[in-house]
Amino acid sequence: MKKLHIQGVEETNTNPVIRLEGVDSAVRVKAKYEISIASARDAGAEETLTDIRDDDVMLLEFEDGIFIWTRVDQFEQDFPESKSRGGDANTLEIPRQLQLGDHNRGVSEWLLKSLKIFDIDPVSKTATGIGKMVEKGLDRPPGLYRCTTNPNPEEEAKHVLKLEKPEEKLDGSIPMLLFIHGTASSSSGSFGDLWSASPNQHLTRLQHYFGKQIYAFEHRTLTESPIKNAIDLVKDLYALADESD
Repeated sequence: MKKLHIQGVEETNTNPVIRLEGVDSAVRVKAKYEISIASARDAGAEETLTDIRDDDVMLLEFEDGIFIWTRVDQFEQDFPESKSRGGDANTLEIPRQLQLGDHNRGVSEWLLKSLKIFDIDPVSKTATGIGKMVEKGLDRPPGLYRCTTNPNPEEEAKHVLKLEKPEEKLDGSIPMLLFIHGTASSSSGSFGDLWSASPNQHLTRLQHYFGKQIYAFEHRTLTESPIKNAIDLVKDLYALADESD
């Protein structure tokens, strides 16, 4: 068994047993821990999580809306900065900022917002069910959407990304920009800050160059293969193509 040490506050979970749609009823999913990092920043609170198994499942939520599902042993391999605490090989440190990427392509630091630990038995049967649960959070059905701007109801000076089903054919005389979000995310989660930033000179430049031809592809990354997503994207682009061009 391992221990995880993290700067955060443990949230009370009144319903630890979770039922996943599409998963065999024999599979048991139990939420062992739920830690809020954001609420602990000023308080400096710390938690030590005990009885952590290598095959326990971790859900890491980052400040920009990205989620990562992984196992404890895989996390230890992917994030070497989770060094043992006090020389104890069975205790892992979970830092607030995690480094993602490699040195060849550039390393970026992602700020952790919350951490959840699940005990899943048996683990092998639950991957599809977990994927379905995560992908219920997609903003809208998969497909190609045109990116437009909506006023932010909370702040008049800012705007938010709005995705609309395209009604016009692509104009082959001007370039097109296509946003493709990452794993377990959405277009709003990956690119929404580009619309909400103030001042918005970067978005203004993009709109000046691409006009109305700024699109985003919503797709399932956990329950669909990259090949199927690529085929679906090509089909959507073909449907928008103007055969006269």
